[in-house]
Amino acid sequence: MSDVKPNQTVKIFLKTRQGVDVILECLVKEYLNDRLSINFDETLFEPYYDYLQEGDEIGVKIFTPLGVIVFYSMVLNSPQEEEFVIEYVEASPQIQRREYARIECHEKIIIETSDKNLIIARTLDISGSGIKFEVNDDENHHIVPEDIVKMTLTMPNAKSVVARAKIVNTTFLPRDEHVLTFIEIDEKDRDRIIKRCFELQTNTEESFE
Repeated sequence: MSDVKPNQTVKIFLKTRQGVDVILECLVKEYLNDRLSINFDETLFEPYYDYLQEGDEIGVKIFTPLGVIVFYSMVLNSPQEEEFVIEYVEASPQIQRREYARIECHEKIIIETSDKNLIIARTLDISGSGIKFEVNDDENHHIVPEDIVKMTLTMPNAKSVVARAKIVNTTFLPRDEHVLTFIEIDEKDRDRIIKRCFELQTNTEESFE
């Protein structure tokens, strides 16, 4: 049974012919097993009616109490009709929970400290809220708890994620391991990290089947 219920927030993602990414926020009106009826603000949606015609593909993100469900959908009834209806993909993964899953991951990360030192490190695990990483011993003294840093995370076959983050004061980790938590990150980039976590988790589960 789906966790989707009326009045939950829905975000619709589309790209204009000029290459502009657009996010439209609306609400679930009714869940109908394989489709969703949507409540929306006509003023907000009207400029994009041409991209929301029957058969058009859109990205969808639904915010439920148990997490965020992300999937690609198709418009079944355009918002210009009596009911705005989109396809609901039951098999779509629920990839984000209230507490972000932390998944083992080994990727290159570049950290620019507040005093402009550049440190190349390797992630140990990642999540939608932050990263654990390790540094070489000779660079360890540049990592200062509570420091605000610029982080660049390498993403496989995709544009790197850049964010501002704070070094967490951790005394329970080995000397060369550290944790940073995001304080400024584009939500699209956070979603990319969450999706990467889901991919890694799925691959791990499949390896045990």
